[in-house]
Amino acid sequence: MASTNTVHSSGAHIEVIAHGAITKTAPARIVALACGGSNVLEKLSWPVVEMQLRGYGTSTEEKTNTGEPRLSDHVGDINAVLDHFRLEQTVLLGYSHGGYFTTAYAVANPARVAGLILIEPALFNSREELLLRARVAKEAGPEDSMKSMLRHVQPSIGMNAGRASETAKALLKNVRSAGTLANEFLLRAENPISENDLADLKMPVLLVGGTKSHASYTVTRLARILPSASLWWVRDVEHLDLLSEGVSTQLRPVLDSFLAGLK
Repeated sequence: MASTNTVHSSGAHIEVIAHGAITKTAPARIVALACGGSNVLEKLSWPVVEMQLRGYGTSTEEKTNTGEPRLSDHVGDINAVLDHFRLEQTVLLGYSHGGYFTTAYAVANPARVAGLILIEPALFNSREELLLRARVAKEAGPEDSMKSMLRHVQPSIGMNAGRASETAKALLKNVRSAGTLANEFLLRAENPISENDLADLKMPVLLVGGTKSHASYTVTRLARILPSASLWWVRDVEHLDLLSEGVSTQLRPVLDSFLAGLK
């Protein structure tokens, strides 16, 4: 049974969905970012907390807050969630764009990260590509920007006008304002995570990709940078389906095994 909570962070109220009963004797084992209430998370053997980024779901910024969110704001939001649930350390799980923020947090706060699960994270986009996506989001609108992303990560949808429009609208239901995507792209463009940053990560890492995904290069590249990381490929799956109900039977035991192996 999932329950929704709100965690106060500096300048924001963060939506948090708790999967499983979280108590002092059974604390949350994973803090996941931007996974859309995944069926996989609901079926893990440990309690899981899923948080929405500022501008997504019901996560909102306070009216007194000025300027667009900075990377330090998002890092602070993760700290606030960990503090709220009294987690000195946790496993962070990031999927797609959420993988950028989980990795940025792990780079900045390695002592609080017991393990890192990255599911085709958005880490290797060029500055030029991100600035172009931001401009499209500002000038043409978030739907066109989302369609551009779909052409990149899942051409089977992105290159079909009807499916692309339908999928983009569905994804945008979780986005609170027209500027959210543009702001996120600009933030990522201005705060790249280098290969040296990634190579310095010392916590256990699990990398997950889909064998049919056009974004699987992110996992392949990370595996070269982090040769000691565990690697799992979900068979016959594209990027958007990696945390869907249909793949839970493949992915759940892998996540459980990784968690069980941590101290």
